[in-house]
Amino acid sequence: MINTQYPIFKAELQRTYNRFWEHDQIQEMEFRHELGSKPSFRFCFGRSGINLTRAFIQDVKKRTKGNIPLSLVIQIVGKQGIGKSKLSFQIGRLISGVRFDENFIFMEREKLLSSLDKAKANQTYILDEQTMEFGEGSQRQLAELQNIQEVTRIKQIHFIYNSPTTRTHLAAHYSFKVLQKNLKHRYTKFAFCSNDFSHYLGYGLAAIPTDDDPLYKAYEPVKLAYVDKVLERKTEKYDVWELVKKLRNNKSFKYCRSKQDIKVVCNQIWPTMTTGEIQNIINAFFIDYRRRKATENARKLEEAALNEQNPK
Repeated sequence: MINTQYPIFKAELQRTYNRFWEHDQIQEMEFRHELGSKPSFRFCFGRSGINLTRAFIQDVKKRTKGNIPLSLVIQIVGKQGIGKSKLSFQIGRLISGVRFDENFIFMEREKLLSSLDKAKANQTYILDEQTMEFGEGSQRQLAELQNIQEVTRIKQIHFIYNSPTTRTHLAAHYSFKVLQKNLKHRYTKFAFCSNDFSHYLGYGLAAIPTDDDPLYKAYEPVKLAYVDKVLERKTEKYDVWELVKKLRNNKSFKYCRSKQDIKVVCNQIWPTMTTGEIQNIINAFFIDYRRRKATENARKLEEAALNEQNPK
């Protein structure tokens, strides 16, 4: 679990400490840039950086173990492979007051949303590798999820969001940025940040689960299958005009009276398409509609001209 006793080094980048944290040359340059450009980063990772691990654990206990449990929303960002998922597993185990296993870890918003009607108080849900423009999901699902965040205080449901890029959840109680790891000693270091990730507030330490961890072993095949599914969908070359034909043939399409109506039907036909893809189909529909109207008008003009030349 999260550990507060592991020794804290005086300077993160000093070689005299045998480079405890696994920096490659690019990461070290990034660290030096952050140290030189952001006072809050120096405050967090300098010689007197403040360790907030213990304070975080105490707050979690107060929120989740007290007489009146409170919901927790946590967002975690960091580069691919730096340990976001495993850190979220450890935090999930810490904050969940009921059973927590791979069944509460999701790769898709739609599946997470559909599971929340069975959610129990003090249950933790993880949305891993949040995908929006490139992958499955849509702005509609994101809006639904943000609405649900606002009512989690009623059911005391906890959410953890993982993302390789910054996705701001203004309802988040904690925002973490994973920056360092040591696989030999199985530790990761993360920064406590403001919700927009513009300021560093301190750092925390957590143990990294091994690959033999039961939760990780159950989760990894699901993640790999999801990645394959996204790659298959995104690399498939579809003909937008064929999709317009499918839209026209849908039994609900004849009742559409606005662009919003068409969007509803598109989301029904293609629930895993992104907002941008749906908009492309709608745009193609109106292009096709104008082409059809132009063709029809030209035909009517031609017929009128013929009737004038050959009156009955």
